[in-house]
Amino acid sequence: MENINSKVSFIVPIFNVASYLEAALDSLIYQTYDNFEVIMVDDGSTDISGFIAKSFSATDSRFKYYRTENKGQSHARNIGLTKATGKFIAFFDPDDSLEKNFLEKLVLQMNENIMIVSYLFPSAKLGKCNRKITVDDFFSKMFSGTIGTVVWNKLFRKEILKNVKFPEGQVHEEINFYRQLLSVVHDYQILIINDNKEYNYRVDRPGNTTSTFDPKQIIGAKDAQKLVGDLRKSGKKKSIPVVQLNTLIFLKIYLQRSIDNDYKEDAKNMFNSLYLETDKLKCFLIDPFMTVSVVKFKLGLEK
Repeated sequence: MENINSKVSFIVPIFNVASYLEAALDSLIYQTYDNFEVIMVDDGSTDISGFIAKSFSATDSRFKYYRTENKGQSHARNIGLTKATGKFIAFFDPDDSLEKNFLEKLVLQMNENIMIVSYLFPSAKLGKCNRKITVDDFFSKMFSGTIGTVVWNKLFRKEILKNVKFPEGQVHEEINFYRQLLSVVHDYQILIINDNKEYNYRVDRPGNTTSTFDPKQIIGAKDAQKLVGDLRKSGKKKSIPVVQLNTLIFLKIYLQRSIDNDYKEDAKNMFNSLYLETDKLKCFLIDPFMTVSVVKFKLGLEK
């Protein structure tokens, strides 16, 4: 196959993950597909993460170490994109680990017409087979949780990321990242692999964006609202209610978790505005339980 010997660039942002980093990087070494480089970007760690990363670069030429001042995960990923020399790009979080066939399965599906290959999200149910999908389906499956809006379970052709950057200084930056891809990826250039066991995702590390509440997460909801407008302009109608329902659920949880912060009133206004423009019947057909929970929450806000 055309891509069987093509180089893959793993981009690994690192910040104070000494307890997990060695095992994470070891899982890259043992990949059955070995034509890759690992761009390790140390985002100003204050523990021994840098020492661990440099020990890998000293013994394996595929591992490349860079250090920057602490500016966040997006900044580190953007540096990685500028350093990457591979034909394909994979993103890897330094507290996770990979099964040995993770990369090989992705590369084998990346033929000349495919721009993105994705595994299912680890908690998603298996389907029937691998299949190519439309851009509309891609956004539906991301926001429904089938493949997730994360970047670490996907392989990207580098050429489509040429003008794409992660927004710096915010959390849930992936939504903005995917908004930028909307104009450069076309129907059936995306393939879903019917497998959810190749990436081992750690959900319980203190300080990660899953386990930590950050008021600035509201920016991700704003990006989702902008994405709805983008999808509407490009005629991607199927995914719009999926994105809207996902965002309403996020805002509901955000408002339930936040006490008083500078963003709470903004979040409430966003929820009310999005609720009014969302087709609740379409949302109910997508996920009855979640739609009912959103409606009940809305009624509670009005009391």
